[in-house]
Amino acid sequence: TIHFNVSEKKKMMIELRDIERTFRLITENTKDFIVILNGDGMVTYSSPSYVRKLGYTLEELHEIKYEKLIHPDSIQVWNHLLLHSDEVEKDGNIELSLLSKDNEIIWTEGNYSLVYDNTENLPSQIIMVSREITERKEREDSLLFLAYHDSLTQLPNRRYLEKEFPQFIENANTSFDSIAVLFIDGDNFKEVNDCYGHDIGDVFLTYFGKTLLKSVRKNDLVVRFGGDEFLIIITGLSRDKDILKHSIQRVVENIRKNIISGWQVGNIMFEPTASIGVSIYPYDGITMEELLEQSDRALYRAKQSTKNT
Repeated sequence: TIHFNVSEKKKMMIELRDIERTFRLITENTKDFIVILNGDGMVTYSSPSYVRKLGYTLEELHEIKYEKLIHPDSIQVWNHLLLHSDEVEKDGNIELSLLSKDNEIIWTEGNYSLVYDNTENLPSQIIMVSREITERKEREDSLLFLAYHDSLTQLPNRRYLEKEFPQFIENANTSFDSIAVLFIDGDNFKEVNDCYGHDIGDVFLTYFGKTLLKSVRKNDLVVRFGGDEFLIIITGLSRDKDILKHSIQRVVENIRKNIISGWQVGNIMFEPTASIGVSIYPYDGITMEELLEQSDRALYRAKQSTKNT
């Protein structure tokens, strides 16, 4: 009979079991998202947080690629990590939005580690430990919305226009299109405030903004400029001046018709009118400031004549 001393082996097995038990104790009671993927991005281990928050069973999670859990807005970030692992750090931070089984968006932020075999240039494993930051992202989105939108009408504000207008011009140059800038001012708005008070005046302005929104296409931009002044940016217009003029006249008449149809605030029925000044890119200016100045001048002339024009 030959006997082998396996004390060290037994000791090592006991230590491994203890490590595994500790690991599972930690992962099963943490709110963090812990996942281990193979080199192809398939899930080989996922902590119970994935089951609790995403609504999948462990069996379902271990049969899919991790990219199936990622929201389309984050897929580019993920693909860069997975497909260009030779260009990224082996250990780093990553922010991803995940999609639950019932399409709820869950934002996560955490650390990843790429584990390489000695013989391969590609990672054999990806280990990620993340925490949920959905509430923080919602607060950030809310603050961002407030920064770029009017608090009363919820329409984009001047800051938003300044941010987006260079892209409008770039698109117009690429497509050889025109852009119309409509400067719109409610006629006699001061009388609404004087007669009915500022609370009714605020509701009046909200309806005014909604009416402008329904008067144009979804891809046109309606901006509250301040007070009872609004801007509409109409893109994708022809540079043929006859076609252009006809298109703008059609939009303006639709706006005027919808405004004069009016709306009711409480027991008060309003049938307002508005004056509109128009400038055209590139004929009246090539910068936002030039176009605003020209449309403002046109608005002034409209108000000086008969208003509602």
